Amino acid sequence: MGRLGDPQQFNLYSYTRNNPLKFIDPTGLDIEVTGTEQEAYRKRLQQDVSFQTQINSKTNKVEIVDANGNVLDKKQLKALGKTLKGGEKELFKAITDTKHHVSIETGRNDSGVFFGAFGGAGKQKLDFGDIDLLDAPKNAGGFNSQQAVGHETLEAYAASKGKGFNDAHAYANKFFGALDDPTTPGTPIWDANGANLIGVRADWPVHGKPGVNASITTQFVTPIPASAINTMFQTGQKAPVHVVDVEKKP
Repeated sequence: MGRLGDPQQFNLYSYTRNNPLKFIDPTGLDIEVTGTEQEAYRKRLQQDVSFQTQINSKTNKVEIVDANGNVLDKKQLKALGKTLKGGEKELFKAITDTKHHVSIETGRNDSGVFFGAFGGAGKQKLDFGDIDLLDAPKNAGGFNSQQAVGHETLEAYAASKGKGFNDAHAYANKFFGALDDPTTPGTPIWDANGANLIGVRADWPVHGKPGVNASITTQFVTPIPASAINTMFQTGQKAPVHVVDVEKKP
């Protein structure tokens, strides 16, 4: 099932999409990071692991390197893998797995992405406009940006092996924090005249930290007239939002 989003994977004898000159993968590393926030992603990923990483400027692949920036060979990677455990071992597997492809698309202030968006088949979108807010001082002790990157990466890795969202999310939860479903329906935020709904504030439990909630405020890209709200709920429409504030709420 994991191949449905990437038909070329049905060809079990194909390597580097039948174009080895363009898609070079000498060590089998297979987390690809694209978009405008590659370095923001790598910095957070680096905080999750003890080994050194870099993103190859030609292939966009995450590489594991030594102190001098030299890419580790397969023998060195095998030795390193034996020393790891927990979340960093799982991230190491995702980076070095030669059979499953993870594609992380990074950006900032994408109204269609709420921190991270699950794409299935190993594809994940991350919005660092949202993720950066997890490190705000008033959210100290809650779910932070490095946990978000670790979680989203493992979620994508599980999806690359055919897992659906619920199973992928549960797998990532074993090693990194997360935001679970909100405990409240959300407090509406109206404009000064009460004519337009402009945002919502809700409390989200922080997975892995019992008793800790993150109170998250979202702002609609386009205000919703009060007269249109019932129609939206009846038709199941969702308003595109930006996260504008995250605050720890014990």
